[in-house]
Amino acid sequence: MHGHEKNATVVNISSSVDIIESHNVPVSPGASRRIIALITNIQRFLQGRTIDPGCMFSRLWNKYLVVLIVFIFILYSYVACFPSFDTSETVYETVPGRKLLIVTYFFDLLLVLDIIIQLRTGVATANGILVDFASIKKNYVFSMAFVLDILAVLPLEVICLAVGDQHRWHLLCFLRLNRLLKFRKVIAYISSLEDKLDVDISSVRTKKFAIYILCATHFCACLLYLAASAYGVHNKSSWLFMLDKKAQVQAVPEEEHHEEEEEEEEEEEEIGGPRNDTTVYMLSLYWAATTMSSTGYGDLYALTTLGQIIASFVMIIGLLLYGYILAAIAALKANDDSARVQYQTKLMGMKAFMLENNLHEDLRVRVVEYMKLLWSRYRGEAEPGTARNIFRDVPVALQQDIAIEDAEAHLLKLPLFQEMDVGFMRLLAQKAHLYAFNPGEIIVYAGDLAREMYCVRRGLCEFLTDDLKKCTATISTGQCFGEIGVLFDDYCPATVRAKTYVELIMVRRQELHEVCQQFPAIQSQFTNASQHKEVLEKIKKEDNRRNRDSQTRVRSVLDMESKPGRREEEDVEVTAHFKSSFKVHTKYHPDGTVNEDFMKPFRRGPGRFFGFILMRITLLPNSRFVVGWEMMRVILAMLNTFTVPIHGSLLIDSNFLWFLSYLMDVITIVDMYVKLHVCYFDANDRLITHPLLTAKRYIKSNLWIDIVTIFPFEFLAYSLHPELDLNGMHVLTLFRINRLLHFYRLPLAFDFLESGVEFDTVIVRELKYLFYAIISINWVTCLLFNFACPPNPEMFGGHTEGEEEAEAGSSCSPTSWLAGIKFTDASANVYTQYVNSLYWACATTLSVGYGDILPLNLTEVGLCILLMVGGVVFFGYIIASIAASLANAETQRASYLVEIYAMKQYMKDEGFDQSLQSRVIDHFQYLWIRTKGIDPTTLFEGLPMSLLGDVSLSLYNEFINKVPEFKGTDIGFCKMIAMCMKPMYIRKGEYLVRKHDIGNEMFFIRRGLVSVVSEDNSRIFDTMTSGQFFGEVGILYGTPRNASIRAETNCDLFVLSKASLDDVLAQYPEVKKQVYKTAEDRREAARQRSVMAVRGESIPTKELPIVTTGGVQDVSRNIPADNQGLFRRVIHYNSALAIWTNYADCVASLLSCILISYQASYDDQSTGIYVIGYLFEIVILFKVFLKFRTSYLNKHGEEELDFDVLYKNYLYNPRGFAYDALAFLPLDIFAAAGGAGEKLTLLSKLRIIHLLRIPRILQHFSNWEEELQTNILLVRLGKFTTLLGLMIHHFSCCWYVIACVSGDCGEENNWVTNYDVLQMTPLSRYVSSLYWCVASMTSTGYGDVHAYTIKEMLYSSLVMVVGKLSFGFVLGNIASTLANQDRQQILYDDKIAVVKTFMKSQLLPGALRHRVMAYFSLLWNYNKGVSVKRIIAGLPYCMRGEIMMKLGGPMLKKVKLFRNVDDSFFRMLSLKLTHVPFMPGQYILHKGDMGQEMYFVHRGQVAIVPDENEPQKTVAVLQPGDHFGELCIVYHAARRMSVRAETNVELFILTQEDVVDVFRFFPLVAQQVKQIGEEEFGSHVKGSTQK
Repeated sequence: MHGHEKNATVVNISSSVDIIESHNVPVSPGASRRIIALITNIQRFLQGRTIDPGCMFSRLWNKYLVVLIVFIFILYSYVACFPSFDTSETVYETVPGRKLLIVTYFFDLLLVLDIIIQLRTGVATANGILVDFASIKKNYVFSMAFVLDILAVLPLEVICLAVGDQHRWHLLCFLRLNRLLKFRKVIAYISSLEDKLDVDISSVRTKKFAIYILCATHFCACLLYLAASAYGVHNKSSWLFMLDKKAQVQAVPEEEHHEEEEEEEEEEEEIGGPRNDTTVYMLSLYWAATTMSSTGYGDLYALTTLGQIIASFVMIIGLLLYGYILAAIAALKANDDSARVQYQTKLMGMKAFMLENNLHEDLRVRVVEYMKLLWSRYRGEAEPGTARNIFRDVPVALQQDIAIEDAEAHLLKLPLFQEMDVGFMRLLAQKAHLYAFNPGEIIVYAGDLAREMYCVRRGLCEFLTDDLKKCTATISTGQCFGEIGVLFDDYCPATVRAKTYVELIMVRRQELHEVCQQFPAIQSQFTNASQHKEVLEKIKKEDNRRNRDSQTRVRSVLDMESKPGRREEEDVEVTAHFKSSFKVHTKYHPDGTVNEDFMKPFRRGPGRFFGFILMRITLLPNSRFVVGWEMMRVILAMLNTFTVPIHGSLLIDSNFLWFLSYLMDVITIVDMYVKLHVCYFDANDRLITHPLLTAKRYIKSNLWIDIVTIFPFEFLAYSLHPELDLNGMHVLTLFRINRLLHFYRLPLAFDFLESGVEFDTVIVRELKYLFYAIISINWVTCLLFNFACPPNPEMFGGHTEGEEEAEAGSSCSPTSWLAGIKFTDASANVYTQYVNSLYWACATTLSVGYGDILPLNLTEVGLCILLMVGGVVFFGYIIASIAASLANAETQRASYLVEIYAMKQYMKDEGFDQSLQSRVIDHFQYLWIRTKGIDPTTLFEGLPMSLLGDVSLSLYNEFINKVPEFKGTDIGFCKMIAMCMKPMYIRKGEYLVRKHDIGNEMFFIRRGLVSVVSEDNSRIFDTMTSGQFFGEVGILYGTPRNASIRAETNCDLFVLSKASLDDVLAQYPEVKKQVYKTAEDRREAARQRSVMAVRGESIPTKELPIVTTGGVQDVSRNIPADNQGLFRRVIHYNSALAIWTNYADCVASLLSCILISYQASYDDQSTGIYVIGYLFEIVILFKVFLKFRTSYLNKHGEEELDFDVLYKNYLYNPRGFAYDALAFLPLDIFAAAGGAGEKLTLLSKLRIIHLLRIPRILQHFSNWEEELQTNILLVRLGKFTTLLGLMIHHFSCCWYVIACVSGDCGEENNWVTNYDVLQMTPLSRYVSSLYWCVASMTSTGYGDVHAYTIKEMLYSSLVMVVGKLSFGFVLGNIASTLANQDRQQILYDDKIAVVKTFMKSQLLPGALRHRVMAYFSLLWNYNKGVSVKRIIAGLPYCMRGEIMMKLGGPMLKKVKLFRNVDDSFFRMLSLKLTHVPFMPGQYILHKGDMGQEMYFVHRGQVAIVPDENEPQKTVAVLQPGDHFGELCIVYHAARRMSVRAETNVELFILTQEDVVDVFRFFPLVAQQVKQIGEEEFGSHVKGSTQK
């Protein structure tokens, strides 16, 4: 056995395998401790022991080996490719080269050593670390990694000994390329880092992408050079020869060019390619970068077949590499932001719900502030007080260890829990909940039945008088309150409020009792303590004494809202930082005396120095002054990022920019002084206000970067060259480049704006990316100009001989890219220079690469390589971020659609009738309109009890007070009832209650109309509307409903369940008596009215139910009588006429806009175009006419059918008729005033106003996207195709108009005159413009059509940027749509992958693995990973019962035990059925097993097997509709036979517990079933018992 470390446990799992389970022993972070650990690991290796793969030696070895392998990859391939063919001798034939060869063999030894180390390194598995050689051999030696490692170190170069001297060294360079196989180690190492949870995945992937781009670009450069070298660099078929010829031609003056061409043939053999290895490598790297990034200037291209093949390969490599990087960034961003989007979606739902229900603004703010606090703590991963604990996925023992660490510091110090058993405290600490409260938030109200105990973990809490006007006591960390509720189950004696930010540990009475049940002795102690009522009375008397001056008792938010001056009267010191005042601390007390505690730090040590500098006040971080100042600094930082590069390149002599730059320096100095006085919150969320502490924090954080930012480096340059000529000023501006460090404020500002969850940050994120794009292009623009026109390098020695004192631009290098551009303006002014630089910057970074501007020196080539790669990655990052945002924004809709599709497929497979399917799908669509897929019943989960009580009481108190049974009850009872109520949305026509069903719910109508109808729907007995309620009798007594109730309109209701009411009543026994007494009185009154009605006696009018005879009135569907006229006829929004006219209007508007802009730009006055255009106008006008009478869905999901409402809605809506009329404005008639020959031209220009209908086109697509039943992918493809088509078309029109304004192209040297476009027809001119626009927007940039004038260059830059972002936005939308469509399958595949890994680690047999995977496949085929049971459980009770009755009713009615039972019983029992699939051959029951379930065969066949030892013998084969196991729902008996699935089987299971639960409401049925059971199975049960 191998040796092991001291802190490791060896577990023998077989005779040949050992496992090391590494313990996380705390290690000192000191350097000496780490060095000792490293030395120990090396000693273990030298002694032949196994190395822990997680030890420091292993980590360092792998880390530095990866760096070495990357270096080997670049070095070996460079040596093999570049110097080998360019000269007669290779690198290794020179003296330095042979030294390099020796070094490379040392590298090879390290690669061999890595194999040895791998053979000594344990294998990490889920069960520990395997350390014996057999396991290492199995996992490494028998793997492909070992084979590649061996091949990578094979000395293939020995073959060179058999080769002649002429080619020996060349062959040596290539044979050593087998070392590149070791690159697989780099990939494996990066993958292992990505799998770790304790590393920054963004940092790891950034490094991975950098390595991949570097190595791939280098490798492609080698291939491209080999393509030229294969034919010889001196041959004219080589691209190197072509490039050298271009360089020679560009270097020859224009007047000598003709003479040079005549001598070209004679000198062809003498010119040759470049001789410098570095130059050749840079050019190869340049071509590889342009090809891989799709820039393709066109200055380099393949001239041979081999070159074309390799170039094509490089294109594909670049496309796949950068596409992979873009997709990886998108996935990373989507995963990073998914939790935030989901949390924000819930918060938005909460805000919309509270606003719709008219909650007080103050209460809405409290909820939002708490949710913000919750997000800052848990990032959406936990909700206090719920099962969503942040440590829910760790083992229970570990949860207890974590909890007890905190309990030792707080709970164990409380008198109540001192000297308690450790096991008891571990369980109690695990069940405790951690809550956080903002300053000023109420924790508990006096008089509430608070059954929670709170221990202060952090912060201060204050006890208030009943009127909340006075603080009676303050408690801090380690103290507690609420023991009365836990011990005596009594009301809270005082209101407690958070004075500062507070963290509380909450222990519930119920959970304390659950833990005490496992410790009888401790339970006895608590029971005895709860008997001392005199302690309770003493506490109450003390509370009454404190509150003797209180006028009123505030019990809820309703009491607070009734006192408008309450907030002004409160004395909450910690909320001062939310007010406008920014002064926090002075050296004087309020009485004018000096605050010695404040002044004492200024009188000792460094405080004496700071005492002369710092003010005696500090500034609150959220004060108006600080916020306003910070906004001003961010705006100035934005301005600085633009002006500094321009000042350092183009406007070097601008007095305004010099003044502005130094003004910003002065403001920065003032800002630094202000930052010394800004308060901050420490790690414990305490507000630190002392000036010395605030200054110390700023000095340790941002002071130094601010100092570097404004340090006047330009004065150093000025001291060396005091002459302020143009060249000297240029150098001074470059020495001010440190001012760009102001940029660090911008990411911080954007992060702050994006960190909020209370508002949608999509716009902020889009503006951020747009701003970054503009900044980056501006920087690149100025950088390119500086490289072309740098300052004179001999400035410190004066001007060189012959140099002229030039204006801006005169110092530009004659071999720079700028020298080859001919300006069209009279002088090369700053504007012209900037636009030229901007044009090339956009063409390079956006991968357009027209080729009209090229790098002309090696420095520019290197810069272009960086810009091309950086541009692809940067704009790829922006596009990926947009795609991630869109994917996350659609997650809720995608998940909702998955459930709808699963439900549709389920109903179709089960053969539901079409009407029921339509009702269910319509219900889901209605819920989407109302809730956007957010479950309204769980909106407020996670709120603290006090805040939840305030919210619930504000929502439901009005309805609770209308219930006679609840009138006059304690407000604490009302609050608990309110917290149990849940919202519910029901469509018109759906039943809320069916006659004879058991009353389990009580309904409060918030909005809408319901009818009490007869069982056969023939009569309406009564109608109820907003503010009324029903079901109170059923919920109290659990009696059957005496009538059916149906929704006549879409209704919003609040629902109270019987189980919730029973729980609340159990805690208020006095209220319970009152409630039932009132209910009995009402029932007695109802019986008396019934008797009076039977006798024919008169009934008081107010008690007389409204009875309507005749058919049922559908008050919501019928169109009002006055809408039936021909001219007032209403068109349904979903009718065929409305749908097809929408399509026609969209198409007509689209084509109309295209024709109008085409005619106005290209002056094509064809009669046919006008005829077609006016036909489209007629179609659009007809749609406008229909809009006055087309119905629509209001915000409540109801179809509005009143003609007057429809007419006024469209007429007076600013985005309705007024907008359509403006877009339809007939300015055409003014064309008649034009002169002869100008009327048609004027007409085409006047029709441009009709382009205002473009937003209407996009509105059509937006409306179609909102429909859940639509194919969202198809709609979005159509939408973005239309959008891109419109953009390309109008950009093309503007491209032509820029060159030919009003048809006059003039004599200017523009693109139109250079390409003889004027000789073409209007349509051909349009096609040429379209060709350029598509090439520019798609980053193709052939370069045959490009900009010539400054206006064209500026416009081209705009088109390139907009095109890149637009296509990225479109691709992001399509990618997000496809990703969300496959989201459920991806999640299911991930789950299966985890199962596979687990089974493999547990060494399960292959047959068992196959069965498990077959079962998962069966589940996927059945429900596509969606729980249909959960979806059905979310439907309204009556609809749910109807569905389950359809599924299980016929089978239940076949059971003899349930014969002659009412449908209401079967409806309730069917809701208990659970669906379970089984595979062929799988046993469902085993003979002799004890069971409590019966089974119903829904699909497939099952066999009854009397003996599993003889499986071929079967008693019977059950078919769909049959059942078995009914004995076990009556008696707890053993199975008499085994049951096996013969085919794929779907069963419904009914448990004994479910049946008993239903029997509670049907006692007569229970007696009947018992009697029938004795008749059917009595003899068997008795026999079994006797046996």
